[in-house]
Amino acid sequence: MKLKLFLILGLLMGWMNSQAVTIKEVKTTSSGQLARLIDESYYSVDSLIVSGPINNTDMSLLKSLTQKGKLTGLNLKNSSIEKPCNYWFTNDPDAPDSLQVKLKYIYLPDNCSQLGDFAFANVKSLVGINMDITTSEYFTFHFPRRSLSGTSIKTIDFGVADLIFDPYALQNAVELETIKGLGPHTYFTSGALYNTPKLRGSASFDGMLWFGDRVFSNSSLDEIILPEVEQVLGEAWFEFAKAKKITIKSNGIWTIPPRAFFGCQNLKSLTLPGAIETLKSDCLNQTGLEILTLPEGLKFIESNVMGWNIFLREIVFPSTLISIGDRNGTYLRALEKIYIKAQTPPECMLSDPLDRDHSFTGANENATLYVPKGTLEAYRAAPGWNYFSKIEEFDFSDVEQVKALPANRPVISTGKGFMYLESPHPAPFTVFDMDGHSIQSGTVDGTLEVTLPAGIYLIKFGEDTQKVLVK
Repeated sequence: MKLKLFLILGLLMGWMNSQAVTIKEVKTTSSGQLARLIDESYYSVDSLIVSGPINNTDMSLLKSLTQKGKLTGLNLKNSSIEKPCNYWFTNDPDAPDSLQVKLKYIYLPDNCSQLGDFAFANVKSLVGINMDITTSEYFTFHFPRRSLSGTSIKTIDFGVADLIFDPYALQNAVELETIKGLGPHTYFTSGALYNTPKLRGSASFDGMLWFGDRVFSNSSLDEIILPEVEQVLGEAWFEFAKAKKITIKSNGIWTIPPRAFFGCQNLKSLTLPGAIETLKSDCLNQTGLEILTLPEGLKFIESNVMGWNIFLREIVFPSTLISIGDRNGTYLRALEKIYIKAQTPPECMLSDPLDRDHSFTGANENATLYVPKGTLEAYRAAPGWNYFSKIEEFDFSDVEQVKALPANRPVISTGKGFMYLESPHPAPFTVFDMDGHSIQSGTVDGTLEVTLPAGIYLIKFGEDTQKVLVK
């Protein structure tokens, strides 16, 4: 009754307008019966409810109904697939008949475990795909390559299930807003979420086993949290993503690959896992970061890892750093401070100050380099570090001085229409206009986004007061 009501309401509310709704039910006693039970009249119905056993022959007939008939709602909840493999045959997304599919809502059988390749690719009408998972047993559902690409799916919610998304499974699903109920063994592979501009809000992908190339590329998620990813493949994970905050805590990741965060121009807060040893070329290129604190354990920074970060004001390099590649200072026009904790100056792979592509091209002109106490002369003599015009010692063992580091003090960054506040401990804040009137106040313990019109403001955050520009 509940499922029939779902189909009726779906038809009545929005996708059939004031037209009459035709619903038919058919019940099988054995698989392969649908051809005898369904006649030509079924090609004119709007919604069909099927119960009982079905097989691939039955599925072929149902597919024909969706391509040649008027079917917009299909309820298979109480049916059972004879061999629980592909629910939908592999489809040719470019074939004319696939574009004739009018389905908007579909309920899958309880024992369905996967779709077929390209199952609903480019079926623009499809907005809902549902399944009631009532078993307490281990359950995995598989979305093969491009199975829902180009659809109008808004929500994927299969309860608590392990979902496997093959390459480009949801590519260009431009209406997708939420994915709920991810199980502890969920997989996202290459490009699974490519170009899903409405997928937004805070999303935790806890328990994901692995993901590949461009999984979150062009994603509009505001915040992405990857706490327990065990293995990562591919490149350009978040390329051009719109997220303001990305957190990766898993110790199963040792390398940040090329273009991992390339073009993340909204990114204001980035937390990398402590097991990271290498940053590959271009992985942090052209972001919106204003503060970059790299984790202890990091050893190697390749060429042009952080170039073209035009908003970057401060960088903290760890004590474990061994080498840094060329072009890591390119167009860091806002850079004011570089903190390096290493007692021995890391090797600059291209250290000739006359070469425009040396390790800190541009960064040495305005930024102050802060080095560990007692190492000033070593850094002044070290190739690549020796052309910083301003080098000062910093006592990284002094608690009071360490409070000045970005990782320990409240940090303010701005973007188009917002001010982003971040603090590792509770810190009060008050925003004032230029006339001294208080606009907003509160306490930040973690992160907070304050929406503001474009203009210049004063903000007292923790112990510091500063003037900021909101674009």
